[in-house]
Amino acid sequence: MTNFRTMLLMASVSTAALALPAMAIEAASAAPQAGDLVLEEIIVTAQRREESIQDVPVAVTVITADALASRQIDSAAEIYLAAPSVQFGGEGDFSIRGVGTLSFAPSLESSVAIAVDDVNLGRPGLGVGTFDDVARIEALSGPQGLLFGKNASSGLINIVTQRPELGTFGGSLDLETTVRDTTPGNGTGVVARGTLNIPVGENSALRVNTRYSYQNPIAKNIGPGPVDENTRDKGVRFKFLSQPADSLEIYLIGEYGERTGRPGQAFREVRSNSELYGAIIADGITPGPDNLYYSSDGRTFSDGEQGGLQGTIAYWFENDWQLSNIAAWKYSKLNSNLDTDYVSRDFLNTNHASGVYSQFSNELRLSIPASSRINGQVGLYYFQIKDQAAQQLGGMLGLPPFVLAGFPFCVNPPATVPGPPPNCPVDNDFALGRDSSVDLNSKSYAAFGQLNFEVTDQLTLLGGARVTRDEVRQTVAQMQLGSYGIALGAPGTFRGEVGNTNFTWKLGGQYDVTSEVMLYGFYARGYKGPALADVASAPGGSLRVVEPETNNNVEAGMKATFLDRKLMLNLAAFQSNYSNYQSQTFNLELQTFVLQNAGSLRSRGLEAQLIARPVRGLTLNAGATVVDAIFRDFPGAECYPGQPDCPTGSFNAAGQRLPASAKFTSTVQGMYEFPVSNGYDMFLEANWYHRSSINFTVNGAPSALIGPADFFGASVGFNTDNIRVSLFCKNCFDERVPTGLILWAGDAANTGLQTTSQAFGESSVRNIGLSISYRF
Repeated sequence: MTNFRTMLLMASVSTAALALPAMAIEAASAAPQAGDLVLEEIIVTAQRREESIQDVPVAVTVITADALASRQIDSAAEIYLAAPSVQFGGEGDFSIRGVGTLSFAPSLESSVAIAVDDVNLGRPGLGVGTFDDVARIEALSGPQGLLFGKNASSGLINIVTQRPELGTFGGSLDLETTVRDTTPGNGTGVVARGTLNIPVGENSALRVNTRYSYQNPIAKNIGPGPVDENTRDKGVRFKFLSQPADSLEIYLIGEYGERTGRPGQAFREVRSNSELYGAIIADGITPGPDNLYYSSDGRTFSDGEQGGLQGTIAYWFENDWQLSNIAAWKYSKLNSNLDTDYVSRDFLNTNHASGVYSQFSNELRLSIPASSRINGQVGLYYFQIKDQAAQQLGGMLGLPPFVLAGFPFCVNPPATVPGPPPNCPVDNDFALGRDSSVDLNSKSYAAFGQLNFEVTDQLTLLGGARVTRDEVRQTVAQMQLGSYGIALGAPGTFRGEVGNTNFTWKLGGQYDVTSEVMLYGFYARGYKGPALADVASAPGGSLRVVEPETNNNVEAGMKATFLDRKLMLNLAAFQSNYSNYQSQTFNLELQTFVLQNAGSLRSRGLEAQLIARPVRGLTLNAGATVVDAIFRDFPGAECYPGQPDCPTGSFNAAGQRLPASAKFTSTVQGMYEFPVSNGYDMFLEANWYHRSSINFTVNGAPSALIGPADFFGASVGFNTDNIRVSLFCKNCFDERVPTGLILWAGDAANTGLQTTSQAFGESSVRNIGLSISYRF
């Protein structure tokens, strides 16, 4: 095994070395036909119109439906395996070029936006379910907002699903089964999808998608608590397309889905003087990087539903100008609880959250076709969010009943004689905790546009601008649901309101050196709107205002094809300077994350992508990103437990690398397809993902550091005209890589220890599976 692994590593490194001198960003093209020698053209909508990726003057990674299938990428949480500039931070949050929004607050926008079928999602969690009928995914780097609805300061994940096909009856059935043989109980997973395309007359069609996913957890509960740790995702989507006239198109989408289940976390690092140590040992758990067990005596579950309606109407004038309008309504509901201490004693058994979220957006757009010397798009945009959420955190600090019955806790059971200590006048619900309810109303109005001017056949200048008005109102009621011996917050009702008007812009150009080589460059200013903190630490006053986040970004790049379209090479260099970056630090006194502005940060680096077809049937994809993303100024960052030279509990994090930001990330994939008989093609595929070390905290706590990660994958199978069968493995060598590390707040506050738990994703361990697809 060791020799085989070494040989595979050397082969992958050699492939990467041939592909690029050091850095690349991967764009996965559609799988080639067995007899093809020329690379297929990759079509994207990165500028809200269909065009070749080689003609788009921005850095964009494209993952097609075939590429998703070849790597068994089933959800947005695994996009990073095929897009090196993207990292997934959990809870649906993404980072691009080292920068994302790894913070939690209802009014906070995402630095990296998610759009599905041209509609921006105000909550990233709306877009991270199981993929269903996806045509392609485009990861756009840098500021967005001139073309894709809502602002985003760092990038965009653009998910495009298949449209209904007029005049065609057909469909597909897809089944994938997976065994994770190194997890407790040999965990399994199943993903099933179905699609039916039905003509409705000559000019209309209906497309129906269904999905179902069931996954056992990576970490296993061995405690007595009722834990729903198996995750399920099911849903249906209806898409109706009608073209009643050559100049008119109507496109309607309705969807509904449910997601249930919540996996727990396993302890990675616990010292013998930790307040949790005795309970962990009593549960028979040995903390460590390979630990896949946790315990619970409280209830853990998550029940959510999502849905929405959207409609697009488009009209083409005689000069091919297009006027379109997209109106969309999306919603989600959540009811969940997490036994947060992960032991079978009540330290913090209650972490309950519930809420109802809805958004409405409308985008009116006028598009000037590329056939015009001046072309591009202008439009008006409106976006509104309503969010009502409640949360309660509570626990008994692991104390026995006779202690809880006395002052200051008086719980389980209460004191029978009122009065001062040692008696208590009040029966508290919890020894420690807090609760809050949030009522948020957020609106955004914008006028935007981007135009291209073809100065000559080779030189094109581009310019764009956006004016945005954001208005946010929020009310937070704290400590209204229960009483606590130790209250982690101030009681009362707190209100906040903030508005801001912003102007962003972009100037640049592209130059076609030849028909196969294009150079481009631009300077752009990105923006993310203001927010309001959802935690108040002192009575009275208003909620803290978090100032808007801005990004001044410069980028230059090259896109080229060589050797009669057998080789594609794209390069990009960038630097982004952020002001008022919206971040969070953990407040030990409140034992919660506090939203704030981090001053400034810088992200700079190099990206590239390479796709080659050196011989018939063989396609090589190589990509990597080199990024240096650091805080330039962040006063008030919380110290980690035991941090030297930090006597006041906070410090300036200038020079610290951003959370979940890797200095170097790369991917390599090889696909070889060859005919074996009439109508049958075999394929062999291998891939390698490498990421340098990352830290999950702002302060760089040593226990929140994960070293370099290497995932190897492979598959073998065959294709016919309507059947695809693949036997595959992901993370074949079982690299135990968590998706996040979390410091236990109790030890951090009470004992000054870095007790750490680890969360896992489906690719955190080895996956061996079989996928079967049938098209008709």
